[in-house]
Amino acid sequence: MKKYKYVLLKILTSLLFIYIIFSEVGVGDFLDSFRITNPKLIITVFILFFVNYFLSGIKGKILLIHQSGKVDLKYLIYLYFTGSFFNNFMPTIIGGDVYKVYKLSQKIGNHDNALSVIVMGRIISLLVLIFISIISIMLNIGLWGAILLFLYLILLVIVFYIFSFFSHKIELFRKIYNILSFYKGHKLVIIKALSLSLIVQTIYILIQYYIFKIIGVDLSLSFAFLVLPIIRFIGFFIPSTNGFGVQDLLYIKIFYFAGIAGVVSLWASVIYHLFKFLVSLVGGFLYALDKDD
Repeated sequence: MKKYKYVLLKILTSLLFIYIIFSEVGVGDFLDSFRITNPKLIITVFILFFVNYFLSGIKGKILLIHQSGKVDLKYLIYLYFTGSFFNNFMPTIIGGDVYKVYKLSQKIGNHDNALSVIVMGRIISLLVLIFISIISIMLNIGLWGAILLFLYLILLVIVFYIFSFFSHKIELFRKIYNILSFYKGHKLVIIKALSLSLIVQTIYILIQYYIFKIIGVDLSLSFAFLVLPIIRFIGFFIPSTNGFGVQDLLYIKIFYFAGIAGVVSLWASVIYHLFKFLVSLVGGFLYALDKDD
């Protein structure tokens, strides 16, 4: 029953945000504003999506550590594709992680290790998103950006000790603290995973940057690196149907500061959704083949 309530919550959240969007952006204006001016970049965007799933599979392989011999890279790439497919139906854009934990735990026979790999991978992604935004701020405003980066590093230390303190009192904190502690002695693994995640998140930013190019918008690359990680970060936490509504409204509000009309930003967001969905169908196809076997 709780599961169905959460599913209903994400649907209602997406519908609420979509209602807000079209109360500001007329449906007619939205449909009339559609245009494709650079179709050659469509292939580039598809290629970048596939590259990212391949790199995410490598990151998963690195984080697996003790169980790495039980899982080959091909299976982990399959897992990221099928996980993206289940993101279409599960709460928030990390809903597919539940499926990945389930399948990986079956494969290696250890639920805690599978959970550690997926959760640590997600934590690293979040840290990298914040890091990219701060570096972008630093490049744009100099000293204040450097101060922000310093405060960010201090915050990471504080957060670790908070998890340590509450790990004996709150079950969720205990699980996350245990995962962080497990990787504490594997610094090289973390460095490799952070490096790969930096590439993956950079590619996601470039994908969205190229989508603006596809519809004829000359978006500033520095602005893209500043705001797109923030949009992606927020999307991790707000329950919605794979970011529908939430991401779109954020696009409209944030890209307004870059002088981009709301209808145009909305089209960029919708096209990004469409690309994600089309690529996720590969995961659906692989899942169907796996079920047949």
